[in-house]
Amino acid sequence: MNSAFGKRTAVEFIVREIMVLGQQHGKHGSRKKDEDDCIVTDEQLGKLEAIGLERIRKLAKDERLLLASKPLGLLYMWKELAGDSEPIEWVESTIASDASLLTFLEKSLGYSRSQGLGDYAVRVLPSLNPNSLEPFLMAEAAIGRIRALRERGEMTETQRAAVAQYIAEYEASGKLLTE
Repeated sequence: MNSAFGKRTAVEFIVREIMVLGQQHGKHGSRKKDEDDCIVTDEQLGKLEAIGLERIRKLAKDERLLLASKPLGLLYMWKELAGDSEPIEWVESTIASDASLLTFLEKSLGYSRSQGLGDYAVRVLPSLNPNSLEPFLMAEAAIGRIRALRERGEMTETQRAAVAQYIAEYEASGKLLTE
């Protein structure tokens, strides 16, 4: 098991597998299965979670967590395994720079796809719900800064889309902040 989750395995893969295995043990909103139906024991799952947590912490320490394809999923797993303070403190210190805040928003941007009955093309719509970032980025505290970044305009197209979507969804949620 340790070799399967060894040094060269991507952290995001490890976290996904820990999530799946954890669901068998009643974690992540799932119902616990019989021990015989689980791939790993509770003890083995605990060891895998420790490996995953160690790998996430190492990514954060090496300033590579924000470079992951889906850092938000890693942050949620970190929060689950270590509690609130570590990942929240990491995000707060990391997004102190505008460039890192823009990267954080960009990496948190998702897309939904829809196609109506009469449509020939699929519509791709950006999605960035401030509530999904709330454990790590408090909307009330960040919205002014994010609006100022939008006004400056020095960002990539994807970052511009993330900023616009964050602001749009923040305002749509009724959390209007007068400045």
